[in-house]
Amino acid sequence: MNIMWIDDDPYNLESSKELLELYGMDIQFFTNYETALESLRVGDSRYDIIIMDVMMPPQNFFNVEETDDGRRTGILLIPQVRKIYNGPILLYSVLRNTKLIDNVLNNDSKIDYLRKPERIENIISKIKLLTQ
Repeated sequence: MNIMWIDDDPYNLESSKELLELYGMDIQFFTNYETALESLRVGDSRYDIIIMDVMMPPQNFFNVEETDDGRRTGILLIPQVRKIYNGPILLYSVLRNTKLIDNVLNNDSKIDYLRKPERIENIISKIKLLTQ
């Protein structure tokens, strides 16, 4: 299983990578979503699923106001991803206000959400469910 994981916190990435690899999953981590989008654009859309943080810095792609100071960056990124990739997306975030997430979930059946932190077994179960 090939997974693209976009998260601005490298600690989250490294700690999860080792555990997921034990389950035979190949993880490509991106701390910069602009680089992740470029990877998808150049034909690396071989990913079975994309795991994406919701709260990330706006970087050069979005302005601070439209991302609500980074709280909505992942949500705003979804339409950009959908131009290139139509597979499942797992939103993974500490965001506790799920109204924002619920709107996305109601409009795209290939998107689901897990709240950080989550046990690796639950992440794996959600990945398997979304990629059936």
